[in-house]
Amino acid sequence: MEVNKILQKINFISNAVITHAELLIPLAVVGIVFMMILPLPTMLVDGLIALNICVSSLLVVLAMYLPGPLAFSTFPSVILITTLFRLALSITTTRLILLQADAGSIVEAFGHFVVGGNFAVGVVIFLILTIVQFLVITKGSERVAEVGARFSLDAMPGKQMSIDSDLRAGLISPYHAAAAREALGKESQLYGAMDGAMKFVKGDAIAGLIIVFVNLIGGASIGALQKGMTGAEALQLYAILTIGDGLVAQIPALLLALTAGMIITRVSSNNVESKLNVGKEIVEQVLSQPKAWLIAATVMLGFASVPGMPTAVFICLSLISAVLGFTQLKANEQAQQQAAIPNSSPPTDEEIKLGKVDATQYIPTQPFLLKLHTSLDGSKESERLIEKLRSIRNHIVTHYGMSIPKLAVSYTDSISTSCYQFCVYEVPAIMGTVCSAKLAVINNEATLQQLAIPFDKGLEERNEGKLNWVDYQYKEQLASANIQCFSCYELVEQAIEKIYFQKGPQFTGVQEVAKIAAWLEKERPELAKELVRVIPYVRIAEILQRLMAERIGLRNMRKILETLVEHAGNERDIAVLVEHIRVALRDQICYEFADNNQLSVMLLSLETEDVLRKAIRNTSNGGFLALEGEMTRHLLDQIGEVVNACTDKKCPVLLVAQDIRRHLRNLIEVEYFHIHVMSYAEISDNIKILSLIKISI
Repeated sequence: MEVNKILQKINFISNAVITHAELLIPLAVVGIVFMMILPLPTMLVDGLIALNICVSSLLVVLAMYLPGPLAFSTFPSVILITTLFRLALSITTTRLILLQADAGSIVEAFGHFVVGGNFAVGVVIFLILTIVQFLVITKGSERVAEVGARFSLDAMPGKQMSIDSDLRAGLISPYHAAAAREALGKESQLYGAMDGAMKFVKGDAIAGLIIVFVNLIGGASIGALQKGMTGAEALQLYAILTIGDGLVAQIPALLLALTAGMIITRVSSNNVESKLNVGKEIVEQVLSQPKAWLIAATVMLGFASVPGMPTAVFICLSLISAVLGFTQLKANEQAQQQAAIPNSSPPTDEEIKLGKVDATQYIPTQPFLLKLHTSLDGSKESERLIEKLRSIRNHIVTHYGMSIPKLAVSYTDSISTSCYQFCVYEVPAIMGTVCSAKLAVINNEATLQQLAIPFDKGLEERNEGKLNWVDYQYKEQLASANIQCFSCYELVEQAIEKIYFQKGPQFTGVQEVAKIAAWLEKERPELAKELVRVIPYVRIAEILQRLMAERIGLRNMRKILETLVEHAGNERDIAVLVEHIRVALRDQICYEFADNNQLSVMLLSLETEDVLRKAIRNTSNGGFLALEGEMTRHLLDQIGEVVNACTDKKCPVLLVAQDIRRHLRNLIEVEYFHIHVMSYAEISDNIKILSLIKISI
């Protein structure tokens, strides 16, 4: 019962101290100041000396378990307080030594037991400790703190820019950005404070050395002149006490300097808080190279064979090193074998459907998926179709610089045997017919009947209502009748290319822009810095998506990014920035759409451009054309007449004023996605213009 009461009282006192912890440090500082003035009894001095040794030992152990320097950001203040406490103790013990020739049991024990009561040995040990602390640990820690503070200050602007760029690019949230800025500020303040705090440690070592000589000279003088001792007696008594006092002060000071050195030389991981303390990291890194242990064992064995060497000691060390090396080597081999063993095979789709096993994970949707009937698996028709689709994708990737996911192929019984489905994120985008033995004829039903050519009507559910399928044997007869026909693969090429340009730009996002920025940092570092400063990755991705949607290649990335750097600082509208880039790429655009330096164009009358300009409605989500349905239909019909007449040539482009270009493009892209809309500002100097029609509504 008595023990429980004592434990309850201790628990109560500890809770009270924790609750009012903010009063503990101010009271301690005030008490330290009074220690310098007021004489203290030897029993209390013994307790304070023991507390000093305990606190210093605690700080050393604490430094070993810190995940990083920022985990103990108050350490510079702790250095100041503990240094002041130690100096106050030295003043107190000096007073007791000179007045009473008695500084307590701990000082006397250090003077007699630690150095064996031998003055010369005590002086040597004290000087060695002082030299080790002052010239080795303190000097090195001071230099590391100085360099760390300088490097931290020099690196701060770059780190702040990196945080801001990650925030603008959407790679981190505002909360994480604020936390990163706070950690950066704390790091800089910590290294700056440590640079100054190490001066306290250095000064403490010098002060301890001076105090020892003062005590030695003063004590010998007092003993000989005031207490009637002989010189030898006075020197023996006060020298032992002085050396004991010096060791009592220098050992905690050495521990504190060691703590400071461990904290400021700690290289933390990239994570804000590493879960490994310094002890674990040292053990893991030392044991990570078992071959080094085996070589060390061989070296120790070589020393054991040298005559005069302690053979048993070196053989024991060699055995220990060899055991550690072989153990770690075997552990590494087992880990590699375990990693090479494939995991248990996952459950099949059939097992999951039948409920024989529990599904533990889902399969993400495929960005681009081609579905064919199972009967086409391995057939020449399916192989040719897949090759055609991949050829289209590869051309777009290499020619336009568009980032498009790979094509996935799936065989299923859910579609008919002669049908294919092209899906975007597994949602059907288009359907069509796979039949290499037939040709597709657009309309011309009456002509086919007159020629007595049998045909099959295209299916509406496959968007083939205007198609008629004819056997391949009638190809020459169709050609002699000037009837245009297409193979199923030609139809696939047209349809899939349209889908790739419609859906492909969405796959150029922040991650792809980050890769472009990484490339730019290597090739054009100054341009990369300016780009990050003026525009975030999210907006760059949207600009690239708009360019790709209109078949503007991205291979001249340097020109695109230079244009962004030039205009993005003053212009925030994405659509306007796109127009600036198109003007900068006018030579490339004209070369792409022209035929032998001649650009066939469709023009709009001035009245039509004015009508379109007045119909533009600007909203918070962008502008659009609010054109009457009849006018829209009339405009599209006129464009269609010109396009249908150009069967063997490149389709003409619509050439309009720059302020209505993007709105007109949005208006016609549903029916005429392959028709390009250019502005007059995009015409290169060496391009000839051939006007085919002037459209009026």
